[in-house]
Amino acid sequence: MDIATWNLPVGDAADKSNRLALRMKAYRLQQEHCLNDGTIIVPTIKAMLYILQSADEFGLPVAISKDSYHLKFAI
Repeated sequence: MDIATWNLPVGDAADKSNRLALRMKAYRLQQEHCLNDGTIIVPTIKAMLYILQSADEFGLPVAISKDSYHLKFAI
């Protein structure tokens, strides 16, 4: 069984020279995120802070945890 992880940021979300708010908006709305079963999810703000920090400092993805997302159509 594979552990589900958040995608690494790309484009505006990955650009460290952008304001944090722009990076988070790009990550949340311009990238698609899915669980291993294909369920489309949206990261919480707190999760995005960890995701961007991990990507910036280590280049590594963060595991998706139970309370780190909302279902895309339940927002």
